[in-house]
Amino acid sequence: MSSSNTLNLLEMEKTLILKALEETGWNQTKAAQLLGISRKQLRTKMKHHGLLSGISNQEEEEKD
Repeated sequence: MSSSNTLNLLEMEKTLILKALEETGWNQTKAAQLLGISRKQLRTKMKHHGLLSGISNQEEEEKD
């Protein structure tokens, strides 16, 4: 598998995650359900793609 295929897959994953989050008003639980994964898996993927950088530690604790 070439690295360009991997990058495309990662880009597609990020795009799908963003679309699910936007469709659910950034509700992580609903977005995870829409994607067919757990909320924990979604948050792991969000961290990987840099999509949690705007959430403070206090907000994270309140959501968990």
